[in-house]
Amino acid sequence: EEGWRLSNNSYGNVGLIIGYQIFHAGADVVGIVEAALSITGYLVHAGKVMRAGVPIYTNHTIKEARGRKSVEEAVIVALDKKWNPIKGTEKSVSADTVCISVGLNPNGQLANLAGCEFKFFPELGGFLPLHDDNMESTKKGIYIAGDLSGIEEANSALDEGRLAGISVAASLGYIDNNRFAKLKEDYWDRLNKLRGGPFGYTRAIAKKRIISSFQQKEIICQERDNKKLEANTKLKNYKSIPSLKEFQEFPGYPSLNRIKKGAVACIECIQEIPCDPCVAACPFKAININPLITDLPYLDENKCKGCGACIASCPGQAIFVLNYNYSSEKAAISFPYEYLPYPKIEGKAVGVNRKGEPIAEVEIVKVDKRANFDKTAVVTIACDKKHINQIRSIERIKDDV
Repeated sequence: EEGWRLSNNSYGNVGLIIGYQIFHAGADVVGIVEAALSITGYLVHAGKVMRAGVPIYTNHTIKEARGRKSVEEAVIVALDKKWNPIKGTEKSVSADTVCISVGLNPNGQLANLAGCEFKFFPELGGFLPLHDDNMESTKKGIYIAGDLSGIEEANSALDEGRLAGISVAASLGYIDNNRFAKLKEDYWDRLNKLRGGPFGYTRAIAKKRIISSFQQKEIICQERDNKKLEANTKLKNYKSIPSLKEFQEFPGYPSLNRIKKGAVACIECIQEIPCDPCVAACPFKAININPLITDLPYLDENKCKGCGACIASCPGQAIFVLNYNYSSEKAAISFPYEYLPYPKIEGKAVGVNRKGEPIAEVEIVKVDKRANFDKTAVVTIACDKKHINQIRSIERIKDDV
């Protein structure tokens, strides 16, 4: 099957996640096509499909889909700087399905019928009803939240829903002013943290514009914000998954000396995104994220025991446990595995790198399927020590066990 998407960095995750889910369901995903110059979704999601051997064609689009009664093949083509197809770069791939992701738009029909005033905010998905910092629209008594107030992260939608809820309750006299003020401050503090970092900064600016427009005030700080936005969005253009040396520039990766001492967690999370379940998962408090939820997780390598409790907790599957001293000749690598059937213990498999490329034959040492891992198994393999910094998964097992 062919998964493809055409999006900006607000929506680039959809194509990556759907591609992974289709692969996870048992289909063969022959590629993900991205029209932008680089991967616009979170790199942890890109890493999952790349380790599965799915190629990502950046700066490409689908030119045509061919077939008689149904899709039989798709033709992809490279794009120039103006997003025009480049003749002679066409490539045909066999496919029976094309999945299309072109972004999300708020559904404002009910708010429009109610007479709420709308304005265009492309950073948040399109035309949105104006609202104040209590989430009340220009139509008194009508409050908005979720995707209607702007396409963002799910956690932002939830907290805006809570903010709207307490505002309604306060307006009806169910919450006194002091309690309302405290709750409102807490929710806005959380929302501001969720909108921190390079991925959330555009949304933070757009929210300022919405509230300022509601209050009919001129946005004096717009030029300053735009300059800060430009500085915050100059991310590294990772054309390939970084090597071990590059990963060690990030706080989630331990030193080489610590890796050689024994089992230790290695966090390959390299983008500032709102995510922190690894912090709660660590029983030794070796993983931390602060001061913002969008900051990179960092590892206290002296506290880490290499227990692996954090592996299955990471939605981006970006945590691995390396044990250089598994035996005199072999190292052990533990990683998340979400495919059925599970590999057989003491069986053999092909170890792959971060791009899904085969590296070497490995032995399956353990398959941990404990209930609190929420259907994400943790597989441990043994391999030659020289491959400890390369192998991050195995080729999917397709035979019954």
